[in-house]
Amino acid sequence: MWKWVEIVAGVGATAMVLGGVTGAAHPRAHSAASFMRSTESPGLAPTAWPIDHNSQTNNPIFGTQSGRDGPNYLVRLPALVNSAPVYVNNFVYVAGGYVDGPRNAAHPGFVWALDPTTGELKWSVETPNSVFAQPIVAGNLLLIGIGNAAFSHPTQSPATTPGAVRGVGPSGLYAFDASNGHLVWMFATTGADQAPPTVVGNTVYLASGDRHLYALRLTTGKELWATDIGHYVSRSSPRIMGNFAYMGGAGPLGVVAVNLRKHRVAWQRLIPGALEGVDDTPLAVTAGRLVTAALTGPKGIAPTSKRHQARLFALNPRNGRIVWAKTLATGRAPTFKSTGTPAVRGGTVYAGNAINGRLTALSLRTGKILWSVAVGAPVTRPPAVLGRDIEALTKSGDLVAVSRRGRILARRQLADWVNAYGPVVYNNSVAVAGNTPLNGYAGMVPLLTGSGRKT
Repeated sequence: MWKWVEIVAGVGATAMVLGGVTGAAHPRAHSAASFMRSTESPGLAPTAWPIDHNSQTNNPIFGTQSGRDGPNYLVRLPALVNSAPVYVNNFVYVAGGYVDGPRNAAHPGFVWALDPTTGELKWSVETPNSVFAQPIVAGNLLLIGIGNAAFSHPTQSPATTPGAVRGVGPSGLYAFDASNGHLVWMFATTGADQAPPTVVGNTVYLASGDRHLYALRLTTGKELWATDIGHYVSRSSPRIMGNFAYMGGAGPLGVVAVNLRKHRVAWQRLIPGALEGVDDTPLAVTAGRLVTAALTGPKGIAPTSKRHQARLFALNPRNGRIVWAKTLATGRAPTFKSTGTPAVRGGTVYAGNAINGRLTALSLRTGKILWSVAVGAPVTRPPAVLGRDIEALTKSGDLVAVSRRGRILARRQLADWVNAYGPVVYNNSVAVAGNTPLNGYAGMVPLLTGSGRKT
């Protein structure tokens, strides 16, 4: 059974609120309650997190699985969680904020830094607008984008409207000292920054809701260059391969390649029939394929229609040509994230979807469906593809292990959630996060299939 442990941020922890580019002491402490079962050492953690999941292929795995189970706790947080946890050095970082109230107004966001073994809150910061981006750690800096999901000039379908800009109120990229949350620099944008930035060397690449890709100096936040990419970006973090950055955008919905040497768009490809999702899907990038996901349907389709399709698209990285497209499910559009982010390993694409609650494996080269298995609830985040099995987190808070041949191996209900983020595997631990209608949760649990599973 879970055991309650109360943790108050004001005791031995730093709480800060940010307004503009300066930080000041927060007048009230944020609190968190932790449900704890064990406090085993999680083992060595990554020393950097340059892109979300640290993988061009979206496969969220760090380290090597060992024979020792990791920590086993969930922490209840005082606001909703909006991204998967990030575990670097001596902290687990989680981001979120409030999303209720008028959609055209700014609401506070938060970054929480937890002790990875116990879940104890070490420090937190409050930002002047929502945080949807996963924190990224590079060197001693924690990078976090802020901005909400509203539109300054809303239309019936902004995702398909050329020229749409996402985000109202304060937006930009913040760089904190990763050890204590002190503000180092801030770069302001005119659109929401919901996509995690990508760091290559001393350069930060930021894809924004203001329809630009920015290149910034990591140590100072100084703008090196910027280019209009013709789309706003929500959560499709820039994927760097060679001299190109690839990302999905909306307004209209498509995939963009930017030449990083020439600082301009090399090609862009609209996704046929797409209604939403491309801008929310981090691309899985390989030398021969870019894989993205979209919710598609006829133009003017009603929100309650059963004719929506959850589809995957594979593009040629050199020219954006669509190599194959495959339908994973048909039915009513969900009211939450509409697509499943794909992960790639060993020539196979693994993806869930938000319509029928199945996990599907496809050939990366041809798009042929190899198997599809019902996991009980929608899977919208990339699964962790280990050597012998796959661990996926359903939207409702179930961690499910599936064999590489498509057979259910094990299941564990972590919580009764309405949305979930993860899993992210660290050595023999799994980091997860999720929300009930009122609270956010984050934690670490042992691998579902037990120890000794080699990656």
